[in-house]
Parts: sequence; structure tokens; C-alpha cells
Amino acid sequence: MQIASIKTKNGINIRPNNLTIVIGANDTVKSTFIREIYIRATNIPIDPSYRWRWIDAIELLVKDEHIAECRDILKRSIISKFDGKKDTYTYLLADWRNDQGNPAGGNQTNVTINDYAAISRISPIDLANHKQFRTPFFIYAGCESRLMINSPSGLAPIHDRAPDVLNIFYRREDLFKELTDSIDERFNYNLILLNHAGTQLELGTSSIQKPDLGNVGDKNEVYRRTEEWKKLYFTPIQESGHGLRSMIRILEALLDTDKKIKLIDEPEMHLHPSQKLWIGGKIAELSTDENSQTIVATHDAHVLQGILDKRPKATILRFASANGKRAIYQWLLPQEPNPTTDTFRTDFLSGLFHNYSVAVEGESDRLFYNEMMQDCPELKNLDVAFVPCRGGGGTLNMARLVTAVNQPSSFILDLDVIFEAPNVIRNIINAVSNAQELPKLTKIELLMQQLRNEKPDEKWKSLISYTNKGGPGECFIADHGDLLLSTLNELAGYGVFLVPNGGLESWAPALKNTIRFPEMAPGHIRSKANLHTSIKEFLQGIGQFLTKSESRQ
Repeated sequence: MQIASIKTKNGINIRPNNLTIVIGANDTVKSTFIREIYIRATNIPIDPSYRWRWIDAIELLVKDEHIAECRDILKRSIISKFDGKKDTYTYLLADWRNDQGNPAGGNQTNVTINDYAAISRISPIDLANHKQFRTPFFIYAGCESRLMINSPSGLAPIHDRAPDVLNIFYRREDLFKELTDSIDERFNYNLILLNHAGTQLELGTSSIQKPDLGNVGDKNEVYRRTEEWKKLYFTPIQESGHGLRSMIRILEALLDTDKKIKLIDEPEMHLHPSQKLWIGGKIAELSTDENSQTIVATHDAHVLQGILDKRPKATILRFASANGKRAIYQWLLPQEPNPTTDTFRTDFLSGLFHNYSVAVEGESDRLFYNEMMQDCPELKNLDVAFVPCRGGGGTLNMARLVTAVNQPSSFILDLDVIFEAPNVIRNIINAVSNAQELPKLTKIELLMQQLRNEKPDEKWKSLISYTNKGGPGECFIADHGDLLLSTLNELAGYGVFLVPNGGLESWAPALKNTIRFPEMAPGHIRSKANLHTSIKEFLQGIGQFLTKSESRQ
């Protein structure tokens, strides 16, 4: 079973991939989107006054070649309970979950005897459209409910619904074995499910395996020995860290092959960066079945990088929200990596979790502009990320990435690039727009070539008396200042903003300590009206460009 399409309330049609990753800035209701898929596609009860924010309709699909497998899953998901009367049974969905994705007991959505009898011959179309029969194929790992592992828990009769996750683990030995292997791989713990009391289950961890007491015939002796082992080596799950508990529920969703549509919200919750990378990679590795789909909403660049590093068959949905309007931009992840153009770095990806990104050359630039942005309302109120790209190649990679996900972005480069490497500028602009010609930039290129021809032995900085703190010398400005200014304006129209007087240090040329420039420069600049005005006008231009870019999308 798969989701064929999701129609949003603003008319967007989404066709989920094997793996679909939902990203975007805060307050774009990504988590709500995931939960609404779960509720809209199944017959989970919900408050009738609930206001749907994203989803208008969902179409499900069961392919002919998968119908036999789906029938078997559906049969396994239904249990029959004898009612005490002759030949009278109630048919229940064994794994019933509430709107938070947690197992729940009770007798909701009983299955009629006629429906149960028809399972063996149900058609793909009927199965996809039978809302009650969709429920066993879905699993929802909500971020707020993943820590709710009730242990100890009463051992439920096998003819009743599993009331909690421990009873599901007890009944699904194959699933629990895969889960314990994954936990051991990452945490080097043994995940232990105890049932020696006969009436309750208890989940926990241990550094050593539970002793095998299968050859002990006396159940009282089994109980006594297990209790002794438990006191020495067993840590109850409620005493374990939040990260482990959260990961157990995520892996439960990923490893359960009966669940064909897996919805995971914020897998990064409670995890360290290395664990986030690992769970991202695990999500990608376990989302390759052509008869299933995984939809993940994340706010974290480490999880996203862990996924992208595996190059899965995936679609990225970037959610955007501005001026009361919501939009979704879809990007089909390329299957064949190109190491020179498709480098996914965590600092690049972090920019995608903001409404706008501004690529800068290095970490010092990021620190400086992030601080000076506080003096520029045009930027401060836009949710902007300054992303260090470490040179022209990195900036080009960033340009391709933001273009793929349709994120409004701009680029700040030092002025020297216009004289030394104008092709870097051309490549960035070609990546983000359909610019055919850049006549002003071409004139600068021709001028520099002419100067090199006249004095072939001199370096380009000497030709124009260029310094990082002052830019070109007075003679060059006197002769070509108008051309340089018009070129800067031309490039700014495409979102490429060159520091007008040189490099980063040119914003406060009197400062001698360049190592601590990001820390010392803001205060110095704010004390000098002319310097403060210059940087604010520069950042104001970037803010205006980003706002216009968004309005054109």
C-alpha cells in the first residue's frame, strides 16, 4: 500500500517517493502535515472541530503485484475474540493506535464478519478505499509521544488488542529481534524484554545478555534466577535516556515491514549530533522497499545530512510561509552523486531550515554579518541564515542547493572576485537564474585583460593598487569608478552582493586585529556614523532583494 497523492488545501498535488523528507523554517507546520496524513488516511477518531491546515484529500494505491502481501498483512492484523456464545466472534484490529501514534486498547473499529470473510478476495482498489482497513498499514512516530513507553505493563490476552508497545514487542518476536540488533549497533546495549512473572512485561537494557533458562523446568526457579540477574544487570527503560527511548520508537516504525506507510516526526529529538547522523542514515537504509513509503519531518541539518549521504530514492519538500501564505517546493534528489557539485555539508543544509539564506565566504563573515543584521530591520525580521561556504566552489554548491529547493537566497563575496575570478560570479548567477548576458561584468573582464596585456609581469592587485581594506586604488576609481559601481548594481540584481571597498575588514579599516574582527568590528562601526550607514545600506539592499525574490515565486 502506498500514498499515490496528497492534495493540499492550497491546491498543491504531492506524490510521495519511497522516502519523502519535509524541511523548512519554524512555524511552517511541518509536524502538523505529518499528523494530518495519519489522521486523514485512516479512521482514527478526531475532534470534529479540528481545523485542517494542510491536507484536503489523500489517494491511496495498492498495486496488483502487491495485493497478496497486503491481504496477508491484513489477516495478521485482525484477531478474533470468542464472545461466549455459540459460533459468535468479534473481529478486532490487533494493532490499534490513537491520534498520537501510540497503541491503544478498547474495541474501536470492530471488523464485521462479512468484511473479515472478504479479505481473501478483496481487490486492490477496494483495499485502498476501505478506510478502516488502511489503519494496519500505517505507523506514526510522533515526537511528543515517543517517550511514552509504559513499563512494566500487564501482559494482555492474545485475543485482545495490544494495549501498548511492550505487548506489541512481545507478540512480534521478529520485530523485537531486529530492534535489539539496531540498538546494540548504535548504543552497545542489549535491549531486554522480561516476562518471567507471567502476568507482566518489563523493558530495559543490560550490558550483558539475559541468561537462557529454557532448560529449567520449575517456573518458580526461573522467576527467582531472573530476579537475581535483574537486580545486578538490568536497567529499566524509564531510567534510560530520552534519546534511547525515542530511538526505540523510531526504529520500531522503520523495522516493521507490515507497516507500509511510516510517518516520523522530528527524529532528531533528544539525540546527540552523531546519533542524528546515524538515525538519518538508518532512515535512508530502511526506506528502499518499493511497496512502502517513509515520510519524515525534520528541523535538523544532521539528520538531513545523514539521509542525503546515503543517496536514497527521495523527494525533499521545503515548506515555506510568508505574509500569511504557505507554499511547498518539491525536489527529487539526484540518484547519481557528483562530488564536485553536490557536496552536502551540514552548514549548507542548516540554511534550508530558515526562510532565507545568505551565502558568505567564511565563519568570520557569518559572525560579523549575523551581528550587524540586528541593526537592519529589513533583514532582522526575515528569518535569515548566513551560511559560510569557504570559497567560490562552496558558494556555487550552495547556489545549486538553494535553487533545487527554491529558497530565496543571496550571496556576499569579497570585491577581489570581480577582478580575479569573474567566472565564479557567472557560475553562481547561472545556477540561480536564466541570465544570458552580464554586459557590465564583461566590460570589467575586458578592462582587466587589457591591463594584464600592458603589464604582463605584474600581478593583478598591483595593476589596480588593490588592498583588502580599501579595494582598488584612487587612480582606478578615478578612471573606472562609474563602471565598477554599475557592475556592482548589475550583480546585485541577481542576488550577488560584492563588498564595495574590498574584503570583510574594509567595513572597519582602522581596526588592526583582524583575528578578532567579528568580535570587535560591530562596536567600532556603531561608533562611526559613516561606517554604520554603509553597512546598513548594504544589508538593506540584501533584505529588499530577498523580499522581492519571494514575491516572484
